[in-house]
Amino acid sequence: SSILLHDLVTYVLGSLFVLGLDSFQERIVILEKDSNLILLTHKYLGLDASDENIENFRQINDIKLNELFKLKKGREIKYYV
Repeated sequence: SSILLHDLVTYVLGSLFVLGLDSFQERIVILEKDSNLILLTHKYLGLDASDENIENFRQINDIKLNELFKLKKGREIKYYV
């Protein structure tokens, strides 16, 4: 019985450790100057050949059409590391 409990605790702790390594942490920054979607994506996620990072960054930050080319100073930006 105590061996089963020990095995269960060991399994749960190991699983939590793996989850912790695979998870992302949210970071939030406030823009200190005007910028745009491409520059911010490049800075925080990096650019990729298929532009998936641009679309992901746009969705994470709820960037609408009126902000595609200019995100204003003071706007909150989220990204994950």
